[in-house]
Amino acid sequence: MNRTKVWVIENFKKTILFWFFVVGVILIIVSYTLIKSEIISQLFRSIATAAFIGAGSTAVLKAMQMSGVFQKSLSDIIYTPEYLDTRKDIDSIWRATSKALYIKEFPKIGEELIDVLYKSYFPINHDIYYENYNLLIDIKWFDKRKRFIDVTDKLHVEIIAKPGKKNIPYTYENVIEKEKGCRITYCDITMFSVNGVNQLPVFQESISKDKKYMKDLCYKTTGLYKLDGKEKYEIVLEAKKRYSLKYDNTRSFISKHIVKNLKLQVHYPDDIHIYFMPIGTTEDFTDDTPVKGIISKQYNNLIFPKQGFIFTYLKQ
Repeated sequence: MNRTKVWVIENFKKTILFWFFVVGVILIIVSYTLIKSEIISQLFRSIATAAFIGAGSTAVLKAMQMSGVFQKSLSDIIYTPEYLDTRKDIDSIWRATSKALYIKEFPKIGEELIDVLYKSYFPINHDIYYENYNLLIDIKWFDKRKRFIDVTDKLHVEIIAKPGKKNIPYTYENVIEKEKGCRITYCDITMFSVNGVNQLPVFQESISKDKKYMKDLCYKTTGLYKLDGKEKYEIVLEAKKRYSLKYDNTRSFISKHIVKNLKLQVHYPDDIHIYFMPIGTTEDFTDDTPVKGIISKQYNNLIFPKQGFIFTYLKQ
């Protein structure tokens, strides 16, 4: 097909409404002026009516199509993050949209569910989140008869901060339950680095009493570090501990912030049993334990605040 024919066809498509209307007018005029036969005249008028209807239907159809295009274009605009970011009622929009998803199924818990999701699962009041949280725990016997173990923690994690956020505190805290008067229980932070640079803590304290209850029943270590000036921090921390399984045989991680991807590996003696359990996570941890004496768990998803894991270790 040559260019001339293509041009004619395309232009005819664009002006089809006009031609429908012209044909209808001509047929009406001819039916009343030039045609003597009433039957033929009526036929011409019927064809003219059909032409007018065709033109009207086509116009309505095109209008509906244009309306659909307009609606789609409008929805493409109003639901973009750039536009929504300018809205001051974004909370109300989210709440209304969320209700529309499940309000018919669970109308009695709708408001409570929205509040929990908003306050607990959205990082509204958080300045950071953790990414690639890798924790290696190595357990060895110090005194098997008295059930004392030496534990070394090696943590490697990335901290992602809000753009422009400064003066971010990072706190390491460890609490060990112990026998009253025990002098060999301890926890020391032996190394801490940020983006490859070793740092001393802004504040570090180790106490052998529970200040809240003034009881000599725990050993608490707290280290406070200051992160400043970047949007991503690579943290490497090492801590060494000694305590008795008789008084403290559980280990837990309850996150204060959102964690994206977590890997835990525990090395332990053959005569210790370890029982692992997730806390509140929406999925199970995957288990890729290679051999006896090593537990390896992964969570390749989001862990929300107050979620994590706990495990116990018991001497056989």
